[in-house]
Amino acid sequence: MNNIEALVKNLYKILGTNITIFNIEGDVLVSYPNIHKSFCAFINNSKNGNEQCMKCDRKAFNRVKKSGKIELYKCHLNLYEICVPLYTYGTLAGYLMTGQATDGSDYEKEIIKKLAEPFFTDKDSLEKSLNQIPKRSKEQLEAYASIIEVYANYFTLSNKIHKQKDNLAASVKEYIQKNCTKDISLEHLCLKFNCSKSTIVNGFKQEFNTSIHKYLTDLRINKSCDYLINSNLSIQQIAELTGFNDPNYFSKVFKKSLDITPKQYRKIYK
Repeated sequence: MNNIEALVKNLYKILGTNITIFNIEGDVLVSYPNIHKSFCAFINNSKNGNEQCMKCDRKAFNRVKKSGKIELYKCHLNLYEICVPLYTYGTLAGYLMTGQATDGSDYEKEIIKKLAEPFFTDKDSLEKSLNQIPKRSKEQLEAYASIIEVYANYFTLSNKIHKQKDNLAASVKEYIQKNCTKDISLEHLCLKFNCSKSTIVNGFKQEFNTSIHKYLTDLRINKSCDYLINSNLSIQQIAELTGFNDPNYFSKVFKKSLDITPKQYRKIYK
C-alpha cells in the first residue's frame, strides 16, 4: 500500500485537490491529504452533510461502474469532482476520486454558498471556507481528468488495487451468505462483481469445490430446516422467507436434498 500512497501523494502535488481511492464497497483505502479542506470538513462534521456526501459518492461510483469511463461532474454542493473506476485482473476493484473545486466565478460561489448555508452555524465561517476551495477552470479540470486516467490505467495494468481474483470467490461467497433469501441469479452476481460468468463460476468452483447454485441451495435448505423446527410457519411462508417463493418448487428441492419432504422433516424433528 505504501507505493499507492506515494503515487496518490504525487498526484495531489500535480492537481492540488484531495485524492482518494475507494475499494468496491466504498471504503477509503488511501486519501491524501487525509484532512479535508475546511469547507468539506464543515460539511462532513454534520450528520446530514456527511450522509449527502456519501450518497453523492455512491451515485458517482454507480455511474462510472456502468459506463466504465472517467467522469467529471458536480457534487450535491455544485463542486467539481472527478471519478474513475479501477480494475484488478479485469474485475472492478474500486474507484479513484478527486475534488473538490470550483471555477472561481462569483456566480458559482453564490450557488455553493446557498447550498452550503444549512451546514454552517455562522456566515463568517462559511465565507472563509468558501474562499479556501481550490479554483480550477473547466479546461484545467478536463486536463486533470486526462492525467487521472493515466494513473487509473497504471493501477489497472499493475493490479495494485487488491480486490484480486483470489478474493473474488470469497467475496461472492460472503455476498451469497448475506443475501441468500433474496433473488440471486448468476446474471445478478456478474453485474454486482463486474465480471464474466465463466470467471465467477470457475473461480467459485475452484475455491470451494462446489457450484454457486448448490451452495445457495444448501444455505436456503439449512435456513428452512430452522424454520421447520423452531416455528409454526406454513410451508408456503417458509418457502417465501428462504428465497424459494414457490412452495411446490421448495418441497421438490427439499426432498431432493434430504430425501424427505418439509412436512415429514417437521414431523420427525419438531
